[in-house]
Amino acid sequence: MIQECDIFVPFVLVRSYAPLHLIPLVFPSGKQLFFVLAIPEFEAPTKEMRKAVPQMIELKRHTANCSQAAALVAAILGGSATLLGEALASDTIVEPARSPMIPGMAAVKIQSMKQGAYGCTISGAGPTAVAVTDDESKTEAIGASMVLGFRKHGNLRAGYSVHKLSKDGAKVVESLDF
Repeated sequence: MIQECDIFVPFVLVRSYAPLHLIPLVFPSGKQLFFVLAIPEFEAPTKEMRKAVPQMIELKRHTANCSQAAALVAAILGGSATLLGEALASDTIVEPARSPMIPGMAAVKIQSMKQGAYGCTISGAGPTAVAVTDDESKTEAIGASMVLGFRKHGNLRAGYSVHKLSKDGAKVVESLDF
């Protein structure tokens, strides 16, 4: 079952935090994206996942990741699901450090792409995995393969959901008063 998801559009580039500078990135109309989220029954505390990320990296890896970040922006603005997935799946710093901490994650990534995902990576700090495609007919097979990857290679139970990129833009769905 595909759920409309109102948190993905417009994509937002955080240019800086101090001062806060957000730049909306609009995916072209007439194109579609689907995000398949596989959520394993596994605790991956953000604090621990952050500790796994190296504090110092080689210039070569930094340059590679900057290139992938630029490719993400180009993919969004150009409406290329293929490039978007490839860029998401090409992290050389964070995902390689965190992936081994999530049982089955490497298999989930491989299996999702065998079923037609253009790319798969860890969502946020994890343990959720996110795969991207523009082919709605492949979403269920991608999700099922991700669940199987977690079960078979990580010994984890998991579920999945499919979310269609919202064309209406970001919306406030809940507001907290402080």
